[in-house]
Order: sequence, then C-alpha cells, then structure tokens
Amino acid sequence: MTIELHRGLHFGGYSHEEVHGIMKDPHRFLNENLNRRQMGIHWTQSHESAYNFATDRDPEGWAHESYGDEGDEGEPFGVVMSARVHPRHVLEPGTEEHSNYAMMNAILEDHPEQETTVRGGARVHSRQMHFYHGSEHVGSVEGRWSGLA
Repeated sequence: MTIELHRGLHFGGYSHEEVHGIMKDPHRFLNENLNRRQMGIHWTQSHESAYNFATDRDPEGWAHESYGDEGDEGEPFGVVMSARVHPRHVLEPGTEEHSNYAMMNAILEDHPEQETTVRGGARVHSRQMHFYHGSEHVGSVEGRWSGLA
C-alpha cells in the first residue's frame, strides 16, 4: 500500500527556446537537476498545489507579477513529480515528531498548500514527471526516479 503524492520544483524563468531544448531530452534534464539524495520532505496530495509551486504561483493559483510579460528572464519553468510513498513515512499532523519538523522546516499547518510531510531519509518512488512553462503543460515523461526525502 502506498500514497500518491506530488511535489512541485521551480527552476526559474526560461525562454520558449530553452524549454524546447529541454523537452528534446527531458530525462537528461531530470538526471542533471534532480537531487536523489534529497528529494525533499515537502509534498502534497494536491497536484494543483504542486503545480502552483512549480509555476511560481501563490497558493490560490495567481501568477506572481514578475512574470506578467515575457521579458529577458522568460516565463516560470517547473516540474511536478508524482510519486508513491509508503504511509509509514508520512508524518502524522498533531504528533510531536510533526511539530518538531514544522518548527525546523517551515511547515505551515492548515495552509492552502495542503502539505503532506514525508519523513527525511524516507524512500520516495517517482514514476511520472509533468513539465510546465508559464501556465502551459509542455509534456510528461515516465520513468523511475527513486531517492530519499
């Protein structure tokens, strides 16, 4: 039994040309930019919340004003990882362990980001990555990216 979780990764502003180049070989981009030794403890059960983070949006889905026009920096480029995690690795809100993580790792309870916290060092198994440029979905890839939270 596993739980499906999502994590948004924001890579900054990219031009359409840069994104086109990445999408020619998305596995290479992931292998070069995904830190498997520290895939992160901040996850969510909401794909939309992960998308908002990956595309530099606030929790309500509004784009930040710095990307209003296509300028020199380009538009936000991000990836949403969809992963499976064993339930024993998910911290239970209200426990002392969760409170300790919250104080050390900026975990906001009852926040619109709907965070699900994965215990540091737990195994995370991602099988699908979704790429976004601005608000546009530019592709998805499947594979095996296992690492530690």
